[in-house]
Amino acid sequence: MPNSILTSHYPTPPLPSPSTSLFHFYLPRNLERPDDLAFVSAEHPTTSSYTRRQFRTNALKLGAGLKRRSSGSKAPTLALVFSPNSIHYPLIFFGLQSILTIASLANANYTPKELCHQLRDGKPRVLFVHPGLWQIAEESLKILGGEPGERGWVNEVEVYFTVPTSELPAQKAKYRSNEIKSFDSLYVEDKDLPEGWAGDELDDEEKDDRTAVLCYSSGTVSRFSRGFFNILARLRSLNLPALQTALPKGVSTTHRNLSHVAIKARELLMPLVPGQDKIVGVLPFFHIYGMVK
Repeated sequence: MPNSILTSHYPTPPLPSPSTSLFHFYLPRNLERPDDLAFVSAEHPTTSSYTRRQFRTNALKLGAGLKRRSSGSKAPTLALVFSPNSIHYPLIFFGLQSILTIASLANANYTPKELCHQLRDGKPRVLFVHPGLWQIAEESLKILGGEPGERGWVNEVEVYFTVPTSELPAQKAKYRSNEIKSFDSLYVEDKDLPEGWAGDELDDEEKDDRTAVLCYSSGTVSRFSRGFFNILARLRSLNLPALQTALPKGVSTTHRNLSHVAIKARELLMPLVPGQDKIVGVLPFFHIYGMVK
């Protein structure tokens, strides 16, 4: 059979222009159905939710607050999120996207040493962590603080919890003598949002090739799976290569990657009726599948 190029029989859906950031793709200035619910807490559905307007406004307020905290009103290059799912997780994510800060999403099941790798790799300026995972994150920062090559950024990283102020633990947590506050403590007042600002624009050179998310592969074979396959190979005298563990690999995922995948999934795989259909967020948001969904 001669070589040939296979083409899809599906029509190509309209794609955003290369100047469209992930934030502007999902949360444009002329937001449709602004009073529809965007996210609803499964645990507290009647008291904890965001409308599309609230979600967009709060993401902008968070982004503006992060820029204000940074030197010279320049957005941090990278921030790491270490948290299980909640309705606040995507808000933090889009707050970062509003100022074009790379989001490094860490597996909420990490041990301190596993988290060390992702922290060391990205050297985040800001760390968002769930209160229930703070002990793990704190241990990771202690380990890295003892490494001469990492001590500088570890001493400067700012830590915030991924729950709102109203849900903070009664016992205050501290990092380097500073009380750890909620992500919502970063919000600027509505009146302090820059007039006409709808999120930072992509520059003309990179456009949507700019990195939006640093996703990490699983990187390892579990101890159980490795032992199982090695035993199986010995029993059956199979000539199998030894299974090696490896560190997770950071995958640079661009604004274009994510917006185009979302369009194709919406048009071809999951046609949804706005305002009627609902999606249950079962997959972890720190995983590429859950985050894209």
